[in-house]
Amino acid sequence: PALKGEVSHTEIVHDPEFGDYLSAFVPIKSKEGNVIGVLGVDIDARSVGDVQKAVITESLPIFLVLNIMAIILAGIGFSFYVKRQLKVLPALSGTANVIAQGDLVKAENLVKEHQTKSSGELRDLTVSFDEMIKNTREMILNISATSKNLMDSAQLEVYRVKRCEWKNFNYCI
Repeated sequence: PALKGEVSHTEIVHDPEFGDYLSAFVPIKSKEGNVIGVLGVDIDARSVGDVQKAVITESLPIFLVLNIMAIILAGIGFSFYVKRQLKVLPALSGTANVIAQGDLVKAENLVKEHQTKSSGELRDLTVSFDEMIKNTREMILNISATSKNLMDSAQLEVYRVKRCEWKNFNYCI
């Protein structure tokens, strides 16, 4: 790798004659960037262990503090996100109570107000509430129209029967 212009090193070598060591290699490059040589250094493995311990001793507290801060910030951010997303649920519960009381106009206004403030599944839920209110209103209007038609038919029939009785027509029945 050093001849290709890359820094490299070996694993710790266990040599009976020289002991445990690690070799590191760096390329020596010309002004044009061509590799013209390689510099190699052997380091006693005990020195590597001492350097590792020093780095860990110095870096570990900083690493732990940064990770703890990141976890806390992520927790705070997640908490705000969840609270913001779930804020619409009590409003939808209140809307369901308003629907149960029969005030569809107020319920529809509440749903429209919260529909723009939600996203994802909660937005889908508010859209479903809106559709439920519209369908309920349409069903009530249909029932009302059918009731009116039935009432008109009944009144016509009562009028027809009374007219027949009044004129004493037997063919009316």
